[in-house]
Amino acid sequence: MKLINTSTLELHDFYLADIPPYAILSHTWSDGEVNFQEMSSKTCSSKKGFAKIAKTCQIALADGLEYAWVDTCCIDKLSSAKLSEAINSMYQWYAKAALCYVYLEDLPADKTLELAEKALPSCRWFTRGWTLQELLAPKTPSNVRFYDKKWFFRGSKVNFVSAISKCTRVPEGVLTGAHAAFQPSYPAVKIGLGRKGCLFAVGRIGREG
Repeated sequence: MKLINTSTLELHDFYLADIPPYAILSHTWSDGEVNFQEMSSKTCSSKKGFAKIAKTCQIALADGLEYAWVDTCCIDKLSSAKLSEAINSMYQWYAKAALCYVYLEDLPADKTLELAEKALPSCRWFTRGWTLQELLAPKTPSNVRFYDKKWFFRGSKVNFVSAISKCTRVPEGVLTGAHAAFQPSYPAVKIGLGRKGCLFAVGRIGREG
């Protein structure tokens, strides 16, 4: 697993037994994202997506974490083997992260929790196919932290559990960890778009295996 050093912004490779605590970013892709080759050769500081990586590392460092993971630059997508490994490991990588930062680039920078809660369901992040596992994988709901377009912290999954449940149709008990013994069983969980383009899941949520 490749991780970014939050102080130097350099990539480091770790074997499973040696993976240190890390923060992980959940976001929607846009133009100017930084890929693995650009991050490795340090030719990416002028790209729009680099600011997102740098901010993730800055917040992680402030939270006492030496490493961070961002999908755009930590996966070598030119290698079919590495890409396949990443896809198969994604749920566990999010589950094992110390903190998960959800960056909502289209969430207005209003400072009240009430306004943020109302605007949350319209964010593009909730229309992504990968959102379901990134939302559910972290074991501690308070460790899933939402940030608006200006990187202001707006609250954790605990603060928005009702709005998220209504939008995604995922039961509040699953979101809060009350059903912590259960995980999405893929591909048993079907992902689709509900009203207002929000992500929803249907089908069974059962034990893996």
